[in-house]
Amino acid sequence: MNRAAEVGAIRDSLLSALDRGALPETAGEQAVQLLTRLNRPVAVIVAGGAGSGKSSLVNMLVGEPVIPERSGLPVVEIAYGQVRRSIVVDRDGRQSERPGNALTEDLAPDVALVRVELPARPLEHMSLTELRVTGAPADRASAMDLIAQQADIVLWCTQVFDATELDLWRGLPDRIKDHAFLVLTKADRLLMQEALVDRIAALEPVVAEEFHSLFPVATLQAMSARPSGDGAGKPELWQASGGQSLARAVARQVALGRMADADRALAFMTRCGLSVEDPAPAAQSAANADAETAADGDGAEDPIAAAVSMLAERARELTRIVAVEGGDSPGAVLDHCLSTMESLCEMLAGSGGGDPASVWPLAGASEGLDTLVLLNLERTDDAAEDAVDLVLQVRKELAEATGPRRP
Repeated sequence: MNRAAEVGAIRDSLLSALDRGALPETAGEQAVQLLTRLNRPVAVIVAGGAGSGKSSLVNMLVGEPVIPERSGLPVVEIAYGQVRRSIVVDRDGRQSERPGNALTEDLAPDVALVRVELPARPLEHMSLTELRVTGAPADRASAMDLIAQQADIVLWCTQVFDATELDLWRGLPDRIKDHAFLVLTKADRLLMQEALVDRIAALEPVVAEEFHSLFPVATLQAMSARPSGDGAGKPELWQASGGQSLARAVARQVALGRMADADRALAFMTRCGLSVEDPAPAAQSAANADAETAADGDGAEDPIAAAVSMLAERARELTRIVAVEGGDSPGAVLDHCLSTMESLCEMLAGSGGGDPASVWPLAGASEGLDTLVLLNLERTDDAAEDAVDLVLQVRKELAEATGPRRP
């Protein structure tokens, strides 16, 4: 089962348990919170100063020109919808719905936010918010608060990332920075000025401390080159522009975020003694199609990706064990977790060879195995919960290893 199908199976199983009253009375509120999280798209905020290339970057990620250049709005939201429509919100909070894309119309001066919904495939699992960080100090602080409260992933657009931007950025929590990219937009101009290489070198220490990664992107070239659903596009220019690398990195972070949400729900279900039901064949087929469309390269599965898939399947088996054994048998959970980690170590040791990239995952799995051996000696409910959390954490770290790592 691929990741998309797995997330769907966990969500559907949790919803089914809630509907049929299979959860403890005290667990209902948490179940609703977990379902809400699984049902909403991953929130990607594209932020930066005026003229920093935010609109072009959003358009590139969507795959079509949704936001006009210099729209002037402080906040623009782009989300998935089966019908193209817009929701316009003024400064007093009054909303009005309009067909199509309201951003192409003349908007009243008191408009504070426009949300555009459209059936674009890149938006099926994420929403994009363009956020202007300008104006008085209070306005900039308000924008940064919105990032801290609502963002799952942040793309900060700039050409210089000066001291003012750095001061604003440093106030954000690490949980935001760990999933944030510094994007040097208009990289083609910097390249023509022979400033791109030096700019990247100067920003490397900042990126190492404050961001996941740095991506130089020639956004206008990337927008014109991005492959579309009908196969049109310029693959070589799409790659050379930097757009392909950034789009893949965002997609990977979106997938990791969704998997983390599913893991939290899975751990909750395990504690409640619930199992994950197999997805319906139609849902599985749709998920497989999504995975094939999103796949890169020649389709060969990376050893670490194979390990992540194995851990996902073993996690699903664990929910069945808990459902059968009940909450009074922590030994079965501990035995399963120990066996899972032993299999993981064997898999990584057998596939790593001389590749340095396999060294740290194997070391982490080996440390996890040592911890599980000790937990297995305790045979308590707390030890069983710790074992489940450890396996899920190792799985998360391995999944992150399939993409570029933060410097």
